[in-house]
Amino acid sequence: MATFADALKDLQRLERVVAKNKHKYQTAASNEVGSRIRKRIHNRGLSSSGRKIGEYSEAYAKQRKKGVNIKGEIFKGLQTSFVDLQVSGDLMRGLQTGKSGSNIVLGIAGTDQVNKALWLEEKYGDIYEPSKSEERAGEIVGLKLIDRDVKRAVR
Repeated sequence: MATFADALKDLQRLERVVAKNKHKYQTAASNEVGSRIRKRIHNRGLSSSGRKIGEYSEAYAKQRKKGVNIKGEIFKGLQTSFVDLQVSGDLMRGLQTGKSGSNIVLGIAGTDQVNKALWLEEKYGDIYEPSKSEERAGEIVGLKLIDRDVKRAVR
């Protein structure tokens, strides 16, 4: 039978395992949330609340089909059935997992992309804020990794 001292050593070992892998858990959770946000916005055209972001005006819809000029590059044949906030894909790619202080976080990288996202949120409301279900999905991914590592450590 294990002693109290043995149990404390096991707990300390588990604490070290979890602390050592903190960034792995945060990265996996952030990547899951980011993936779900991208799908919600760019594939389904939904805001953080789950409502449609909006509709393109008839004039802008025609322009999206004909061709949108972004810094000299023409993007033609863009979808027009719902607002998906996508022309060049830069903003979608700007949603990234990165380090902030001692944590791994999800954010928008690059001043141009941050400014674009802020402008879009002024126009359409909360878009890039994770929904409760997106946050929960990230938590589940992180918790599964912690659970796996804890089970390995106690064997």
